[in-house]
Amino acid sequence: MLYAESVIQQSSYIMAKQGIEELADMELATLNPETGEAPEERLRDLASAHNLYTSLRDDDHQSAMNRASIRAMFDGEPPFDEQDLVAANQGDRCNLNFDEAGAILDKAQAGYIDLLNSVPTYISVKTDYGEEIEREEWNSIIADEFTRMVKSWPEYSHRFLLLSSYWLQDGVSFACFDHAYDWKFNVAKFGDFLIPRRTFAAEENIQVACWIREYEAHHLYSFIRNEKTATRAGWNVKEVRKAIIDCSTAKELDNTRGDQWETWQEVAKNNDLYASTMGAPIKVVHSFVREFDGTVSHYIFRENGEGSDFLFKKKSRFENIHQCAVGFTYGQGTNGYYHGIRGLGWRIFSLIQELNVARCQYLDGAKLASSMLIQPRTPQDLEKLSLTYFGPYAVLAPGFDAVPSSIPNFGQNIQPAINELTRLVNDKVGQFSSQAMFSDSRDRTRFEVEASMQQASELSITSLNLFYEPMDRLFREMFRRVQRKNYPSNAKGGEEVAKFRARLEARGVPLEALYEVDLDSVKVTRAVGGGSAASRQMALRELTDLSPAFDVLGRQRLLRDRIASRIGYDSVDRYLPPPEVERIDINEQLAILENNDLVEGHEVPIRPNDPHMIHLPVHIRKLNEFVQDVEERGAPLENVAEPMTAVHAHAVSHLESVQADPLIREDVAFYREALQQIGEIIVRAMLRMEKIRRDAAAQQQAGPDGAAPQQQGEDVEFAAGLRRKLEEHQVKLQMMQRETEAKIAMRIQESQAKSAIADSEAAARIGRPKF
Repeated sequence: MLYAESVIQQSSYIMAKQGIEELADMELATLNPETGEAPEERLRDLASAHNLYTSLRDDDHQSAMNRASIRAMFDGEPPFDEQDLVAANQGDRCNLNFDEAGAILDKAQAGYIDLLNSVPTYISVKTDYGEEIEREEWNSIIADEFTRMVKSWPEYSHRFLLLSSYWLQDGVSFACFDHAYDWKFNVAKFGDFLIPRRTFAAEENIQVACWIREYEAHHLYSFIRNEKTATRAGWNVKEVRKAIIDCSTAKELDNTRGDQWETWQEVAKNNDLYASTMGAPIKVVHSFVREFDGTVSHYIFRENGEGSDFLFKKKSRFENIHQCAVGFTYGQGTNGYYHGIRGLGWRIFSLIQELNVARCQYLDGAKLASSMLIQPRTPQDLEKLSLTYFGPYAVLAPGFDAVPSSIPNFGQNIQPAINELTRLVNDKVGQFSSQAMFSDSRDRTRFEVEASMQQASELSITSLNLFYEPMDRLFREMFRRVQRKNYPSNAKGGEEVAKFRARLEARGVPLEALYEVDLDSVKVTRAVGGGSAASRQMALRELTDLSPAFDVLGRQRLLRDRIASRIGYDSVDRYLPPPEVERIDINEQLAILENNDLVEGHEVPIRPNDPHMIHLPVHIRKLNEFVQDVEERGAPLENVAEPMTAVHAHAVSHLESVQADPLIREDVAFYREALQQIGEIIVRAMLRMEKIRRDAAAQQQAGPDGAAPQQQGEDVEFAAGLRRKLEEHQVKLQMMQRETEAKIAMRIQESQAKSAIADSEAAARIGRPKF
């Protein structure tokens, strides 16, 4: 084991050394060989920057060609070049892309699309501010409002889908930030985000990166609109102006004027749309260079290398590489490098191409098999080809012979190859999508379906975990930017951040709770079922069976998840509010009115359709108020004994109506115990009251300040009657408990017996041969 670790460490050292040597060849400044001091900037000048970009682009040329072929397959490009077929006199040959690759990509991406709507909030957070009892509510509100802010960003879903699509196709994609403040990320595919080939697949190993982007003229102009602010930020206003003019036709508008920039500004102010489109997009390169202290410097220059200086330059603009780029990688590939990672496109490319060729040949053979071969006797006969119809007969012109032919059985020759290729494709797709688990139409038992779904969930969860890890880093960086105290309101994304903070304060969350959120605690919310609707339904059904063990909050959240699995979280509040949101319930108000009627001595009947689980806690709260009045405030028991008994009896009747419901077994047990405890308190108080009254009756005769013996006897009998009623209620509660326990035990036995029978029947069906 130690030897293996030593080999791995030595290999890592060699690869890292090779990477350093590769960077040294890219005109990046390195340590002073004599003093060992680090240079102020590793990127010397514009020429070095453009040479670095050119070197990375040339090194990526062959990989770019391969990626282009793979994307052409997904885009529906046919397997043969149409011009080559025409040149070979095969223009009529079938040449179709059956778009199986596109369908596979759509199915594989379906799980990631599901992530957008299958979670209540995109993230979970933990703040260190405030008392512990307040933090849970604040954490929930911060996560909810952050999710609302991200959802309100119109381009979020589009960029998320681009990110997952590039990741699936190539195995690598990047979420990039080109601004120090803006929390909105951009997406770059492999090829637009260039890095040295010997770079380990982790952001902290990226020493230099070049990100290619295109800007419209008005977009680039927006960066320098305020010249003083732009200069302080790092923009070279003069070079940006020159880039805009060179890529537009402004100089053709008025050649007699010397200031072409002034001409362009006038056009932009008068007609911004025309100014934005009158020239080609301006192609630039964002260069991120890691300095020796770990910070990342940011440079922007024109892709064609023109100009005398950088468009933008800011040394150590980012504290680390994570603040400007987050890499999404499907595993580590074969050698641990970014360029060694392969995605779905590479894995299925050759198989899909062969499938397209085989299916085209199959169709060509089918057309040939359904045709009659006719051979002209002379070249001149070919020009006289015609058929003359006489009723049900067709007569061929003279000079032609029908040629009998033996057409191969394409069903026997090609179809097995198509089936085998399809099976291999499904095997390759299985690690990216669970769709292949049910690719055939064979009937399955419930046992087989559940086993297959469990396996499919494991496959999709493996894939999603690889996606969730960089998603955690991406949302952590987004939240870090939103969390900054000095986020300018006029900066990019500043308006949304200001609204986000205002909503937090409106909901009672102090901004200090936002500022003190532990960034390590920011995680993307994992979706139940791993992005599969079928797996989510199965998981929620299993949780429903366990729900009696949940508390009230857990059951309400489970119910919300079940509703959301059908209609989405955007609509679930219409039917069931979140547990943290209080909503006045008319049934709760009715229970309060029933308490008032019971206290006044009125009878309140129990109806079968009453919401018993809503009424019960209201009645028990009223009983607890009576107990507190007697025990803590010293209220005379005789004043509350009768209304307490009435409310207690009414609550027991509610409990009796729901005792057999297995889904609320834990709640029923809780309320039964509460009523038993309250009943015992009342009985003990009644016994004390009876003793006091009897002692008073025995020692005292009727007097001016005392009650008559007859009246005292009536009070004692009244108290004894109430006590007997309460004892009857207590006995009823105990009987209810024993009856419930017996029913539960019986249901468990029945369920186990039914499960054993079902398993034996399923096993018998699986093992039974089909005829």
